[in-house]
Amino acid sequence: MNVREAAKRLIVLSEKEGATQAEAFAILAKTKSIYIDDNIPKIADSKIELGVGLKFIIGKKIGYTSSTLVSESPNEVVIRAKAMPSISNEDPKFDSLPDPKKPSGSPDRFYNAETAEADSANLLDKAMQVVDAAVSENVSVPNGVLRSSSIDFHIQNSLGVKAGSKSTMVFGHFTAKSQDSGVVGEGV
Repeated sequence: MNVREAAKRLIVLSEKEGATQAEAFAILAKTKSIYIDDNIPKIADSKIELGVGLKFIIGKKIGYTSSTLVSESPNEVVIRAKAMPSISNEDPKFDSLPDPKKPSGSPDRFYNAETAEADSANLLDKAMQVVDAAVSENVSVPNGVLRSSSIDFHIQNSLGVKAGSKSTMVFGHFTAKSQDSGVVGEGV
């Protein structure tokens, strides 16, 4: 299920369950990591995670819940969200969820296709470039990590809002250890 389908499904189910308004948030994160131990790549990891959040509104009462959908269905998320307004106080400042408007800015301003499409072999190559640049006769890399993520976010509500964004991120952290004449020092 992609983020748009997940958000739409939550809205449709919420309306069937009696929400006067509903708003769904969905995020899909794809993360790849390479872990370095003593100059050598030891672990390669790849994760795909989907998360959703749901506002279920009845009048001026607002319920909110979230889930990774790993151990429950969208129906179960909606039923839990539906229970929240019945135990909530009315929000006197709440009038309505937002109406559709053209978003300001670019929804993919912080997105880089090359980063999003990088596979584990490419990430391993980049991590080893860092290690190889540091390692010498008296310098080692005791540990390090290079991680890339692509994030797809979507928000949709029962009034017609459909907006989203895509972004990518790269994170790296390596330590170097040098030893000279029995004296050891570390740096990041």
